[in-house]
Amino acid sequence: MNPRIISGSAKGQRLTVPVRGTRPMTDRVKSALFSMMQPLIQDSNILDLYSGTGALGIECISRGAKSAVFVDKSKEAVLCINENLKKTGFYALAKVVKASVSRFLEEYDTFDMPLFKYQVIFITPPHDKFKEKIIFTTAKFLAKDGVIVAEVPVSKKIGDELGNLKKVDERSYGITKLAFYKTKESQSK
Repeated sequence: MNPRIISGSAKGQRLTVPVRGTRPMTDRVKSALFSMMQPLIQDSNILDLYSGTGALGIECISRGAKSAVFVDKSKEAVLCINENLKKTGFYALAKVVKASVSRFLEEYDTFDMPLFKYQVIFITPPHDKFKEKIIFTTAKFLAKDGVIVAEVPVSKKIGDELGNLKKVDERSYGITKLAFYKTKESQSK
């Protein structure tokens, strides 16, 4: 069954899924995630890396985020994200980039990107492609009070501190684990 938007202005809307190469987050995990994240989402800017269907960024826009940037290297995923944005009426609030996440992060300025930092950054790679370095690299794009949410296999151990980032929470759901990182400066308040 195709994933759906679980709350907000596009609630109940089913999303198109690429035929292969994506593993959409289950409604159970998504519901738990967004019940924790809701206060950060309103009027925020979202960066959705390894977007797949675009479900996480679209869920954020549905719940009141200002904008979302979607990054995926798969042509099929990019087509699905664009279709899902049109279907939900959020196309004008989004930018979709077809590139590998590492290339996007290294060459951010060449993609004609906005100059602001992101309040929420999602990192949801295929479980066999997860690299801790991506979390570390995204720190420079994170707003001072923002959060990075990384989805990893439950069996994967990831660092409590990665450069200027500190893990503030970790939750397991079946084979999936969500790790939440904030900047160390935001922790010292």
